[in-house]
Amino acid sequence: MKTTSVTIDIGQYRTDPEQRRWELPSWGHPLSQGVLPLFISHDDHLVPIGTAFTIGRGLCFAVSAAHNVREAWKREQRLNHLLFTEKLRASVELREAGFSLLHQRSTEGGIAFSFWPLETVEAAPPSDLVIGYPQFQSEFPTLVNRLSFDVPEIGRSVWSIGYTEMKPDRIPLADLSSGKFNLMRDYSHKLTVVEGTVQRIFTQKFASGFVEGACFAFDEEISPGQSGGPVMTTDGVVVGVNSATATAFFDQPTSVASLLYPMLFHQLRFGLTMGPVRMNASRPLIDLIAEGRIPTDGSEERIAVCRDDATGALSVSPRSPVATTQFVHDDFASFKAGRGATQQKKAIYRLRRVISEEDSGK
Repeated sequence: MKTTSVTIDIGQYRTDPEQRRWELPSWGHPLSQGVLPLFISHDDHLVPIGTAFTIGRGLCFAVSAAHNVREAWKREQRLNHLLFTEKLRASVELREAGFSLLHQRSTEGGIAFSFWPLETVEAAPPSDLVIGYPQFQSEFPTLVNRLSFDVPEIGRSVWSIGYTEMKPDRIPLADLSSGKFNLMRDYSHKLTVVEGTVQRIFTQKFASGFVEGACFAFDEEISPGQSGGPVMTTDGVVVGVNSATATAFFDQPTSVASLLYPMLFHQLRFGLTMGPVRMNASRPLIDLIAEGRIPTDGSEERIAVCRDDATGALSVSPRSPVATTQFVHDDFASFKAGRGATQQKKAIYRLRRVISEEDSGK
């Protein structure tokens, strides 16, 4: 797949420089090539539930929030009991529901649409992150979002992006396939940007039953539907995934975004078509980064890796600048009690830098 570099100006649609919430064009904006509405397919209908964003060069993956997956469990009677568990399983078989992305692209005749079913959806517990592999992804252009595994700087401005006001809440598949339901006429959404300032870091979780993985808080409220969308720095690097509003915890407008570093060693499943043969593969995210398939800002080099002597399991920790340690906590309870983050006492290992042939110019 050919890669083309593009520059996307997200801030140009503000009507006021001080504005902290604004809309991008719903259809045809370049960002929509990499930030897509997420749907559940169930009972012969498509139901909009949130947002996902694409990563990967040559291999395209979709990242979203794990709690969006719980919406599918509500539609699978045999999985209803999982709604009462705190942690998402790494793998759950769905028989009655599936997931799809709505992809749009500009053509000479206007906007062309296609729905991409997700072949696989992998959770990375205990974080609020899932990674899916969409069908047909090699046939259409997507935006390659660059990732950061660093903890964002306290006081830094970030842009939370996602789809809001997705209507209607049910789309009949039969009407969609027959043309009776016209997406441009009968469906609508808003591509929303919310600017916030990073306030606090939570290295373990936010609160039990709320956001169960490492995350950070910023000082604006996201809207329903933005869950699963990217949280970017103002220079376009993804530093988190929209998880939830947390205004009730702080008594002021606040949202929580999941950090990306917990999924660094997570296995990703995907399929490759070679002529008439379909091959399935599974690779750790870090391997795809080393090969140059998942672009980053190089922050994977700064991750501390700890191996448990008893189980052999790896745990990862990001670099936390000394100047911000007073803003870093294990969870919300630690923050309320005035406690900082627990210090890592075991030996740590630093990742070696691996340069792909493409990056080295060979």
